[in-house]
Amino acid sequence: MRTYDVFVSFRSEDTRNNFTGFLFQALSRKGIDAFKDDKDLKKGESIAPELLQAIEGSCLFVVVFSKNYASSTWCLRELAEICNCIETSQRRVLPIFYDVDPSEVRKQSGYFEKAFAEHEKRFKEDKKKMQEVQGWREALKQVTSDQSLWPQCAEIEEIVEKIKYILGQNFSSLPNDDLVGMKSRVEELAQLLCLGDQHILRAHGVEEVYQVQPLNEDVVRLFCRNAFKRHPLAIEVLSSSLFCRNVLQWRTALAKFKNNKSKDITNVLRISFDELEDIEKDIFLDIVCFFPICGEQYAKKILDFRGFHHEYGLQILVDISLICMKKGIIHMHSLLSNLGRCIVREKSPKEPRKWSRLWDYKDFHNVMSNNMVFEYKILSCYFSRICNTSKELIFSFPFAISKEAENLEAIVVRSPHKFAQTMRVDAQTYLSWNEYLFECLPPSFEANKLVELILYASNIKQLWKGRKCLHNLIYLILSHSKNLIEIHDLIEALNLERLDLQGCIQLKKIHPSIGLLRKTHLLLEVASPLSLPSPFRCHSSSKKQRNPLMKKILGLQAPMELTSCGIKSIFI
Repeated sequence: MRTYDVFVSFRSEDTRNNFTGFLFQALSRKGIDAFKDDKDLKKGESIAPELLQAIEGSCLFVVVFSKNYASSTWCLRELAEICNCIETSQRRVLPIFYDVDPSEVRKQSGYFEKAFAEHEKRFKEDKKKMQEVQGWREALKQVTSDQSLWPQCAEIEEIVEKIKYILGQNFSSLPNDDLVGMKSRVEELAQLLCLGDQHILRAHGVEEVYQVQPLNEDVVRLFCRNAFKRHPLAIEVLSSSLFCRNVLQWRTALAKFKNNKSKDITNVLRISFDELEDIEKDIFLDIVCFFPICGEQYAKKILDFRGFHHEYGLQILVDISLICMKKGIIHMHSLLSNLGRCIVREKSPKEPRKWSRLWDYKDFHNVMSNNMVFEYKILSCYFSRICNTSKELIFSFPFAISKEAENLEAIVVRSPHKFAQTMRVDAQTYLSWNEYLFECLPPSFEANKLVELILYASNIKQLWKGRKCLHNLIYLILSHSKNLIEIHDLIEALNLERLDLQGCIQLKKIHPSIGLLRKTHLLLEVASPLSLPSPFRCHSSSKKQRNPLMKKILGLQAPMELTSCGIKSIFI
């Protein structure tokens, strides 16, 4: 039974009338019951029974090391007894260094070296006493070995706050005898707090939450001792698997987890996923497969196109810690990313054509090059430079997507590699292909269903030749396509809302049809002479008043007239 919250071990002549006196007062003000030796029990060769009971009946031990602490055999015997208690129970000791260097205490140098030399000189003829002195040395090392427990300053109030944190709320001086039926309720509340769901906090009036920052080096050891064996979800499984293993076994286990040979970690991580609604699951899997680390706005645009309510869905994922959003970037832990991809693969692990999503270039190539029938609604793939040779990979996709994927709505490709230009993409309504390396879209390209076309930082010189059916096109993004020379006829794109030509530094010619697009928001940035029809007129019949605006664009060969038109901005 615990009779005291704290037992303080200190050298009376060094600190009783200053530091420890103030410490006892501060502990008392906070309702912390600390044992205080008012009867001067430190007499004789052995520890007084009252002191021994106080040590055994305390929840936490505070040892105040001062210059003369080690010169007192009483203090050293207290310290040895404290070490016996922490070895046989889960209690902790908090070392405090008063007017003495912590390294001097830990290494037993300076005043502590002199004190132990005196003890050894005094007891050198008594073998039993010499063994006791050696035990004192070991106790001193044990108490000072964990530097993460050392208070960073000697301020009384901060030390008391640390003591409160270690003790929690179970102070013996509180009237706990009058509280009935609290244990089960506290345990239930503790389980809720471990769910990672911020709704629990908001429901009880907690409006402000913050992201816990990574631990610094000073507390890594404390973290490893306490957090790994009590950490929720994945860390609990991972720490149990790797505890007391050598480095080679750690590496083997890491490779094993990456290949998903261990089912435990997947099952634990899946708990939060299984509690999501269907749309939230789709949002999670889209992020996993297509943009585990990407710009928030980019992801939201894709999710909007997919018909998802991204604002609510993304916030749900943040609340239960499946993703985090920081400075406009979506981040996801690799363990959660692996979980999502396992979920996509689980029903047909060896048949990627049956998966709901494709993301790996090998599976992409396998499905496409073999003309497999698939049912994807969105196809996304990032082709990184992973080949061992200096040459770029060349993929050949001799297929027509319109024939093999009737349900396909969107294609998202980010690739620095070259693709054979036999690929037809005329069934989807969304096409995003960053770093597209060809100078023109293939002649077979059909755009009658196309809603959004993104060729960011492409090598394209012109989109196509002639006129295309573009009735459904809303967004045309060609920004930073540095080789783009001209924009052809877009008269069919009557619903075009955004035409982004920023960073197209070689652009020399714009078709006059663009001036007739009443809904278009044009973003234009050029660095070479730009040729426009004479004159280049943009006007709208929706406004009767005509206020012509004349601009000259780096060697413009004809005047530009913008009259109450849909073009909202031009950057020059």
